[in-house]
Amino acid sequence: MLWRVQRYLVAQRGIAAGLVDSLIRSGTLYADARANAVFLLSGTDGAPVGAISCFALAPGRRCISTAGARPNPPWLGELIAQTSAVFCGFDADATGDRMASEMIALHPSVKRLRPTHHDWNDVLRSQP
Repeated sequence: MLWRVQRYLVAQRGIAAGLVDSLIRSGTLYADARANAVFLLSGTDGAPVGAISCFALAPGRRCISTAGARPNPPWLGELIAQTSAVFCGFDADATGDRMASEMIALHPSVKRLRPTHHDWNDVLRSQP
């Protein structure tokens, strides 16, 4: 099952093979029983928090998923208080635009990073 996930991520989602292999070796990427990719990008407390497309595009940044289209996850206020810059990177569609607007309305210090394509995986695939 893992070979399917590996092939899909590299060929279809545009994630570098070296990054995929590294994540597999570290145990932070695996295949579940239905051959779905499971990513574990952990915070300092070990809790899974990550978004692999963001990490592939900007490895020097801390990338966090809101677990879907959620403009105000319960941990966001605390994160904003701990750092100088927080950017939201919702998809470039009506839902993503609405979620970004709602997040910024609730947390005015948040800035929007809008992908140049529909989502961050499409941005990855567009790169040579």
